[in-house]
Amino acid sequence: DKRAVTTQTISLQTPRGSTPSALAERARGLVLPGIVVHEATPHGNKMKAGHLAGNRFSIAVRGVPHDRLDDVDRSLARVASEGVPNAFGVQRFGRAGDNAARALAWLRGKERGPRDPRMQRLLWSSLQSAVFNAVLEARVADGTWATALEGDLLKLRTSGGLFLCSDVQADRERAQVGEVSPTGPMIGARMRWPEGAPADLEKRIAASTLGEGFDLAATRRLGEGTRRPLRMWVQDLRWERTEDDPGHRAACVRVY
Repeated sequence: DKRAVTTQTISLQTPRGSTPSALAERARGLVLPGIVVHEATPHGNKMKAGHLAGNRFSIAVRGVPHDRLDDVDRSLARVASEGVPNAFGVQRFGRAGDNAARALAWLRGKERGPRDPRMQRLLWSSLQSAVFNAVLEARVADGTWATALEGDLLKLRTSGGLFLCSDVQADRERAQVGEVSPTGPMIGARMRWPEGAPADLEKRIAASTLGEGFDLAATRRLGEGTRRPLRMWVQDLRWERTEDDPGHRAACVRVY
């Protein structure tokens, strides 16, 4: 990201003594090295977590041997049709990768936690993410991360509605064509658990990660928990080949 050319949308709090319109006018007039302000408009609400609909990237993969181009095409076609495992990346766990461990030590009373409520929620989200990733890893290992199992809580791709998988054959067909995806746990006091084998797996992994006797009710102030799809869709995926060097020894694949 730090080497990318990006377009970002952010929200700024109006300072005392100013108005949203005046702040927008000041923002439009900013002159900053390497930054262009495309637009600034007043709005009644600030952007919050969950408001982002998605990101769009244009990525150049260079130095691809010509004899591997067909493999790249097949892999990208599979991603376009099947999606990818919806894992949290390393940045979710902090610079040292220990945010989840810090959260667990704090919530178990072994270490003093941060006083800032925002940092408390950040640590808790890292621990939630660690449990989710462990469940996803297990489902990837057994080949069911995009397959509906009896007892799964499935999420509709269009509306985001959640429902229990009870008709396995019908729901597997819907999952295969991308209508629904199985979900995994973002643990919390009011999170809905699946049933059957998916529930056994999630509860076993949660207990292994959190330790026996962990009190989810004590984390209610940090977030009540939710379900997250195990599969992430890459919408409108396109790619093209270009030559990477004058000698044509390798190619560049641009992915949009």
